[in-house]
Amino acid sequence: MQVTATQSKSVVPEVAFVRQTLQSSYGIDLSDALVIRHSESRKNRAVAKDIDLSEIFLDDDLLERFTAYHSLDWAKKLRQRKYLVVMFGPQKGATLFRVYKIGSEMPNAKIPDISDPTHRFLAAALEGKGNVFHFDLRRIPPSLNLERRLVVRWERPRPCIEYGVTQSFVEIRPTTSHIVFENYRNVLLTYDELKSVLNTAEWKSALDKVAAIYLITDTTNGCHYVGKASGEEGLYQRWRTYAEDPTGAGNTKLVDLLGANPGREKSFQFSILQTLGDDLGPKEIGHLEKLWKMKLKSYQFGYNDNL
Repeated sequence: MQVTATQSKSVVPEVAFVRQTLQSSYGIDLSDALVIRHSESRKNRAVAKDIDLSEIFLDDDLLERFTAYHSLDWAKKLRQRKYLVVMFGPQKGATLFRVYKIGSEMPNAKIPDISDPTHRFLAAALEGKGNVFHFDLRRIPPSLNLERRLVVRWERPRPCIEYGVTQSFVEIRPTTSHIVFENYRNVLLTYDELKSVLNTAEWKSALDKVAAIYLITDTTNGCHYVGKASGEEGLYQRWRTYAEDPTGAGNTKLVDLLGANPGREKSFQFSILQTLGDDLGPKEIGHLEKLWKMKLKSYQFGYNDNL
C-alpha cells in the first residue's frame, strides 16, 4: 500500500502509525525529514566489492561517517530538510537505524585517508562525481528504543523519500539477547545458538529479507550442506525452518542422517558463504548455489542430494 504526500490528504492507518511513533519517540516533525534507505543492491555491491555494508550499519562511528559525506545531488536534498532518517534493508523491507539532525555543511570535503570500510566505500562511490560535501550530523536519541527494531515495508525502487515517511508499518521487534550480530562474514552459530538468536530483534533485523548462500557443517565429520535463501523473508525464514526441523523440511540425506543419529543436529554449525543483492533473480541465485556446491564438493561428499 503506497501513499505519498502529494497523492492524498488522507493517510492509511499503518502509515499514520509509523509517523506518529517516530514523531513521538524523536520529538521531530517528519515533514521536515529526508528518509534514506540503503540496501545491498547490485550497484552497491559493485562499489563495495569486499566490504560488508552491515559492518558499517552496526558500528555507530562508521555509520555516522558513512552518512555524513554526499555528492552535490544528495547535498541539495539534505539542504531542504532538518532531519535525516537512515534505514537499511534488502528487498522490500527497511529497518530504522538512526535519526540525525542535519547541521552545517562543508563543500570541497576530502574523505579521510584511513583504512576503515566506510571510507573505502565512500571513495569508490563518490569517485568522479565532483564536489563532495560533508554535513555535521547530530544523532537524536529516541525516548522509545526503535533503532534496529522499527521495520517498514519499502516497495519503492528509489533509495529515498523526499517528503516524509510514506511507507507502511510492519512491526516493532522485541529487544535483543546476549549474542551480538557483528556482520554477515562473521556469522558462525551452533544449532542451539541458531535457535536462540532467531528469537531476538537484532538477529531478525539482520537476517530478515536477506538473500544468501549459506553453509551447514557437520562438525563431527566435516561434511557440508550448501543452501540458498531467497524467499519473502529470506535467510531468517530459511534458518527458522531449521530451528523447527533440523532436516530443513525434508532434505533426503539429512533425514537419513538424523534418523540414524538422533540429536546429531547439535553438531551442526551455521555460517553464511555469500549475501546476495535484491536484484538477483531465482536463476542467478540457483547458479551461485550450484557453484558453491561444486567448490565445496557438498554433493559428492556432503549432505546435498542434488547439484
